[in-house]
Amino acid sequence: MTDHQQSLTETQALAWLHAQPDGTIATTVSDLARSWGWNRSTTSRRVKAWVASGQIVRTPGLDGRSTFTASTPDVPQPCDTTATLPPPSAKSLVIPTVSLPVQSAARGEHPVIGVVQHFGPSIAAVRVTRAAGGAALAALAVAVAWFGIRINAWYGGTLGRTPEASTLLSGLSVSADVLALILPTTARTLWTDRRRMAAVVAWALWTITIAVALMATVGFAALNIADTTAARAKTVTERAELTARIERLRSERGGITESRSVAAIEAELDRDNTASGQRHAATVRAGRPTPEAKAEAWASVVESDELPNALQTATIAGLLDPDHRELMRPYVDRYFASIGPVWASRSPEMASNIVVGLYPALFVEEAIVERTEAYIAEQHPVAPVARLLAEGRDGVQRALRCQTRDSD
Repeated sequence: MTDHQQSLTETQALAWLHAQPDGTIATTVSDLARSWGWNRSTTSRRVKAWVASGQIVRTPGLDGRSTFTASTPDVPQPCDTTATLPPPSAKSLVIPTVSLPVQSAARGEHPVIGVVQHFGPSIAAVRVTRAAGGAALAALAVAVAWFGIRINAWYGGTLGRTPEASTLLSGLSVSADVLALILPTTARTLWTDRRRMAAVVAWALWTITIAVALMATVGFAALNIADTTAARAKTVTERAELTARIERLRSERGGITESRSVAAIEAELDRDNTASGQRHAATVRAGRPTPEAKAEAWASVVESDELPNALQTATIAGLLDPDHRELMRPYVDRYFASIGPVWASRSPEMASNIVVGLYPALFVEEAIVERTEAYIAEQHPVAPVARLLAEGRDGVQRALRCQTRDSD
């Protein structure tokens, strides 16, 4: 049919068959489908149903065509012989307005005259929708075919030991993919044309090519999955080894303590009584893992203002040993209690060293964040102190987020 015509109904298709000379036409199901505006599968099903119900007779011919003869007397016939439809052409069928009796006159009932075919904009909308859907499916099929061919070509190339072998194997994979795509259509066409042996050979070749294509696809997937799995296993192994090493180093560091007495430290200072030697001695004295050493270092920094700036910084470094958290826990309250007096009695630089250096950042706990916020809200410290405390609080919050992320 032409683009501006609508598909026939079943009643009209039967009427069309009756309108042929002697109610007989020699043609194929495909030609009937084109003449009626149907697809081939629908036409084939209706023809079989009409043959089974005795409405038509189908006689296969030797040339691949069949002779269709309308034989049911109750099938509606055209009322106006001048409206007889012409035989179908290979391209299209033009259906004029036909008046058909709906009921048999033998029953004494008046026929309903005037089955008129109307064409409207809905036909164009349906065709546009079908065309768009077909184009989308075609594009998707082309994309799948393209990527499948590329995958199999890549995998085929990996099997060759030489460049020439890789090229040949890639070409073989591509050829198998192309044959796997076109052979089903070829085999179906041969079968429809009653060339049975050729169709069987085509299907056999398709089985071989699809097996080759599937083997290449499975090989590609297995190779890449194996590589990904191996990379992940390596990452997990390296992470486990690194974690074990960190724990070992942490354990070894925990076993290292400054056990030298004050006298030994002073003797070493006598041998190296330089500015750097004095700073090292101050750090070692404050870093001894005893409550007495921590109390002495705290008093020299917070309760006394005799230490110069460099020795004060060195002493604070010894106090804040990460392995001495529990020894420093009693000083959390003392730290917040000493902020106001220290800031009021020391120079801004010395006071800043104490506020920043002795902030209890060793304790990555929500309680430290809450204590800091409570101090700022209740004591209303001057702006520099509030800023320094906020920076310390932010550092603890970042550490808490990192711990949460690591635990996930």
